[in-house]
Amino acid sequence: METRKLIYGFNQNIQKDLGKKIRISFDEKKLDTKILEVLKLVFGTSSTQRVVENAFNSLALTELTRQESIYSFPAYDYMQKLTALEEESEGLCSVYIPTWIIAATSKFVKKKYSKLEFKSVEEVINLVISFMADKTKCLWNSDT
Repeated sequence: METRKLIYGFNQNIQKDLGKKIRISFDEKKLDTKILEVLKLVFGTSSTQRVVENAFNSLALTELTRQESIYSFPAYDYMQKLTALEEESEGLCSVYIPTWIIAATSKFVKKKYSKLEFKSVEEVINLVISFMADKTKCLWNSDT
């Protein structure tokens, strides 16, 4: 019976946390400018923040179509590391991304950084925007 209460409480905390947003501050100059310019055209915006938000959203939706649970202890570790690096960042750009979207991108990021060895928020953002750029290549190259 105690185990059920513990699991129920854990699930309630997870559901409450998934609705919150995580602030991610970054230095725009450390991002891949070629990819950013392409994605700005794709999204019809001149805002780097909008591109980063859309790239995270797109990756999260792609991961969710696999119908896997997005919240796990590795996802929590990823969010904790991202939050810690964000606090160290001296970047002037900021985006606010829902926790569930960050959690949904954790498995993708862990494919490249299996031990979460990324050293900056910009590394993660570059990985996410490169995913989005690869996804949109079909707009210009119909052979893929």
